Amino acid sequence: MSATKTKGKAFDRKLFGRVMAFVRPHRTLFWATFALTILLAVVAVVRPLLMGDMIDKYALTGDGKGLLWMTVLVMALW
Repeated sequence: MSATKTKGKAFDRKLFGRVMAFVRPHRTLFWATFALTILLAVVAVVRPLLMGDMIDKYALTGDGKGLLWMTVLVMALW
């Protein structure tokens, strides 16, 4: 299989400016959506780490209270 080569820039300021001209009436919604997308990407990484800690530190050691709190935390991030 041959690798495909990408041509062009990763970020084009002129194109971004043109898109933002269309987004301007919905600017607040656009930036809120952008921020939530970044936040959800972080949560998607943190959730499996918390699940691993739940098993390793609380479930295997028999710490029911700690397991309950970690379960509540993971469910809050759901």
